[in-house]
Amino acid sequence: MSPYNKLLSTDQCKNILSKDLNHQNFTIKSFEISSLSDKIEGFLGEHFVVIIEYDLLEEPFCHCKTRYFMKMLSGASQVITQITTALNAFAKEEFFYNFLLVEMNKNHIDVSFAPKSYICKSNIVVLEDLSMKEYRNFPKTSFFDVAHCKQALNTLAKLHSSSILYERQLGKDSNLLYLYPEMFKNVFSSKDSNNIVQKWFKHSLEGLFPIIEHIYEKDARKNDFISKLNELVKNSHDILDNASKHGCAILHGDVWSNNFLFKYKEETLTDCVLIDYQMVNYGPPSMEVLHLLYCNTRKEFRDDHLSEFIDFYYDRLQANLSSESDLNSFLPKDEFLRLCEVYKPWIKLQCICDKCVTFIPDKYVNVTNDDDLRKYLFEDRAKVILTCFENEKSFREVLSEDIEELRELVLKDLSLKSNLA
Repeated sequence: MSPYNKLLSTDQCKNILSKDLNHQNFTIKSFEISSLSDKIEGFLGEHFVVIIEYDLLEEPFCHCKTRYFMKMLSGASQVITQITTALNAFAKEEFFYNFLLVEMNKNHIDVSFAPKSYICKSNIVVLEDLSMKEYRNFPKTSFFDVAHCKQALNTLAKLHSSSILYERQLGKDSNLLYLYPEMFKNVFSSKDSNNIVQKWFKHSLEGLFPIIEHIYEKDARKNDFISKLNELVKNSHDILDNASKHGCAILHGDVWSNNFLFKYKEETLTDCVLIDYQMVNYGPPSMEVLHLLYCNTRKEFRDDHLSEFIDFYYDRLQANLSSESDLNSFLPKDEFLRLCEVYKPWIKLQCICDKCVTFIPDKYVNVTNDDDLRKYLFEDRAKVILTCFENEKSFREVLSEDIEELRELVLKDLSLKSNLA
């Protein structure tokens, strides 16, 4: 028997199967839990496969086997535990699966953007295994093409429209952020410098500024760039505070490529699903659209397609609502486009910081070692970013073009405060 079998009880397996089959006419014969990887994967730690064998007690009276995906926090890492606590990660995901999606289903709102959940409590989450439906991850250090961008934007539009429809059904002037502030507040909005997310952001910037100094050493506008960038960071709380005053929706909060599972038919892309809802928040959809595109595409590609993708997303959002007038009254197209322009510098900076995690090769950080992980995130982070920039050509190319794009954005004669008013 697998040593991991103690992670679930037979009764829990029975509940999982009952929810999946929508009946209890079965007898569980056995279950087996095996690890997907020896590595800690992301904030929620270890990933597992759960295989349940059972006999059906009704037609067609057969012996069956099915599998599920399970993730749980590794208690061995105090750093990851501290991070998930600071992010309110488990409470957010539990609320999302156990309450919000349940309520949306009751109100006949499409929730096909997310996997089905069978257990979501404490430190364990059990979901449908989407690999059984031929969904698969996108390569971690690859970038989306046109088809993947549009499929991801379509799924994002489903998520955003679901909360707009749900608020409408709750009644006039309903606001999910006001109803459930702890579930939907943005983790970047804290003004506490000791907040773990603020510390992470601070150490990311400490790695970026020396790179900027190096890239633009002989550039006459280097100081203007650094000054504008400092101003952007200083104004970040105002940006986020004002964000909730515009047409808002539930945002996923972490839309890099690893959180999308794509389905293909004979290598033709047909669908995608968003996973991992530990960072859900509430804000303008324009922020998340930009985040998806800045995180998962290259600059030259964005230069050719950004406007096309922004229009495509808005059209999909409109299609998911009941009528064109609904979206026009909630978020007119010209206002959506204006907010995209306003948020570009801030979202671009966030995405650069994200890439200083997702695009750094594993050899630069040993995440199975708690001390090394703590040092990487909060002590030696700037040093690691600089070392990787110097030694890794692909990372250097991506970061250099992203910093140049950020430079172009922040040097525009754009007053963030006046545009957010």
